[in-house]
Amino acid sequence: MKFDETETTQRTVLSVTIAASVALGVTLLVWMLLEQPFSGEHLIRNLFILTKVFVSIFTATILLGVGVTYFRIYLCLPNQFTRTLLLINVSLLLYAIWANPIVWVVFGVEPTGIGLFTVLPDIFTALAAVMLLQQSGM
Repeated sequence: MKFDETETTQRTVLSVTIAASVALGVTLLVWMLLEQPFSGEHLIRNLFILTKVFVSIFTATILLGVGVTYFRIYLCLPNQFTRTLLLINVSLLLYAIWANPIVWVVFGVEPTGIGLFTVLPDIFTALAAVMLLQQSGM
């Protein structure tokens, strides 16, 4: 099955748009549920938490799609390379899930030390996920 570049790019843009919409919806819900006022000393911290929530959910959504694609490829070509692609995808997906502050709250962990350097790895992982999505031809 061969796709031309335009079709692959259109699918990537559609997938990124859907993932961004899902992440935005969840982030807005978290924003409404934040108990702290969204001003003053809590403003920066809450912005980083919300950014981390958005990027983590965006990344996880993209990686779920990539994972389905890689699994289909693995079923057709069960070899070490496709198995490794699946394992890399699962590894990145687990990172995206566990890096999400929502998971921290569920397990009773107070998100401390939130700042730019805790959000940057999530942004880089999101970029890697979009590149994997583009390359998968989904």
